[in-house]
Amino acid sequence: MNVLLSLLQKSTDYNQLLKAVEAKQAVAVSGLSQAPRSHVLAAVHEQSGRPLIAVCQDDMAAKRLASELGAFLGEEPPVLPSRELTLAGAIGVSRQWEQQRLRLFIRAGAGPCPGAGGESRCAAAAHNPAPDALFPRQ
Repeated sequence: MNVLLSLLQKSTDYNQLLKAVEAKQAVAVSGLSQAPRSHVLAAVHEQSGRPLIAVCQDDMAAKRLASELGAFLGEEPPVLPSRELTLAGAIGVSRQWEQQRLRLFIRAGAGPCPGAGGESRCAAAAHNPAPDALFPRQ
């Protein structure tokens, strides 16, 4: 990872990205293929110490990104699963995805999640519960 960081630090684009992340600005990066994307995300997280969220095209890409980030960071980040489309009666529907999503929201509310998180576009667009519904103010 140190060799990668030393190479990335020479890039003006990477330094601009890092400054924006450290300034707590929302940043969007596009145009990177899979392998460099993982390298850059891991390096930004490692160098800034800030949490990151990556939006991927589908669940498989989100899981692959989480696996690659886990190899770089030493701990695999959580993946927010996408919402299942239900065309049948609701009685026989599995609620596994809801339980996974709620578990991640509760972990995030309890403290920082390790590394960066990945989610698919479907997961990002799905309805998420309000923070007050999960963590009532006392």
